[in-house]
Amino acid sequence: MRKSRTLYPLRLIRAVKKSDGEHITFLTNIEEIRPKEITEIYKSRWDIEIFFKFIKQHLNFSHLLNRSENGIKSVLYVTMTAAILLFHYRKQNGLKGFKIVRQKFAQDLERNIIYNIVIICGGDSVKAKKLLYQNSS
Repeated sequence: MRKSRTLYPLRLIRAVKKSDGEHITFLTNIEEIRPKEITEIYKSRWDIEIFFKFIKQHLNFSHLLNRSENGIKSVLYVTMTAAILLFHYRKQNGLKGFKIVRQKFAQDLERNIIYNIVIICGGDSVKAKKLLYQNSS
């Protein structure tokens, strides 16, 4: 093992998870804040990692199409809005998982858009509803 000094001083913080008593060790170069705040920051970072794992797996957010700050923000806002809509749709319909939820949500959204276009264009709402919603259960 090579022993050499780092360019920046490091700080070792040890914590214990309240839920199961597991010991956790953090290594940081932040000197200005208390150890409790460091653990809260790491906890928040883990929640963010879980969220990004979700949007990558279930919302096809695999890579950024734009590298500008505004482009990244726009894609993230749209993706987060889609995630919120999917969670709400899943809960409202008593569904589990996300693959089928995403498919059913897309189908329902498409039917509703077509139905509204028919109504806006002066079409027959009864016929439209019958055609669009006859096999949607």
